Amino acid sequence: EKKFDIHFKSEQSPLKAGSEPFFCLGLLPAMRLGMSLNVNGELNQQLLLGAEKIQEIFASWNPGWQKIEIRNAIPVQSTIPVSGGSACFFSGGIDSWYTFLRHIDEVTHLIFIHGLDVHLDDHVLHEGIHRDLEQVAMHYGKQLIEVQTNLRQLFRHSVPWKMAHGAALFSVGHLLTDYFSKIYVPPSYSRKALIPFGSSPLVDHYWSTDRTQFIHDGCEADRMQRTELVVTSDIALQTLHVCREYHGREGNCGRCEKCQRTMLELLVCGGLERCTTFHSPLNPRRLARLPIIPGHLVVWNAILEKLELDPHN
Repeated sequence: EKKFDIHFKSEQSPLKAGSEPFFCLGLLPAMRLGMSLNVNGELNQQLLLGAEKIQEIFASWNPGWQKIEIRNAIPVQSTIPVSGGSACFFSGGIDSWYTFLRHIDEVTHLIFIHGLDVHLDDHVLHEGIHRDLEQVAMHYGKQLIEVQTNLRQLFRHSVPWKMAHGAALFSVGHLLTDYFSKIYVPPSYSRKALIPFGSSPLVDHYWSTDRTQFIHDGCEADRMQRTELVVTSDIALQTLHVCREYHGREGNCGRCEKCQRTMLELLVCGGLERCTTFHSPLNPRRLARLPIIPGHLVVWNAILEKLELDPHN
């Protein structure tokens, strides 16, 4: 019975009006609540068909979630010619750098979503990240599109973020479908270590339309293999952003689990000494005390495997 006013804003690109962004935001909460979803207007036919598969997959992952009725949706096909451009969701972390570097000749635009990992009211951290991403775009001759949104407040009250973050990405992607026939989605887990997760190679393509294809990229590589590619880029090591704990300051705290784990990955791959974005050094004592998050166990195992294969480490 709550009302949420969700906004999207971009200074770099016009945003396409339509039902698709809000359909993405509403589908998973409706499934969790067991309520119908009322579109009350036109909806891309391919996305509407894909929603059947999306529901099947998320219902199988989440006991208690239900396949729901989608009401008053008028299926339509795109009539505007597709531009043929390609973009990549880009946060400045290891995974998004990996996908960008793999498709660097094809991708023309980097899409950064302000309001997902970086709080809207954290102006200092946002300014630092935005400045770094502008530097990356300028260095490679790409264009940066930043979309600001408060959509995360909706999922804070309805669906766990680990399940919702993919739908959040695609809601923004549908705002930009006039410009891109492909939008690459950076990976989270490798194919051999997949778990139920909001963005997955099993489900991401079903959020596509006949105009714009979402491509989950890079799941053939584990985290260490991705890091090995990232350390080949000096500018990646000068702008790398992974920390979610450093509110109110620029850069990475260097103390949290993700910072310490990423620094260890960089060390093993030979890039830590050239990385300038961590404000605390890799600390063996702190590393030894870190709690192992179950979902990250596969990453820690990959680090151990790499260490065992390299006697110099």
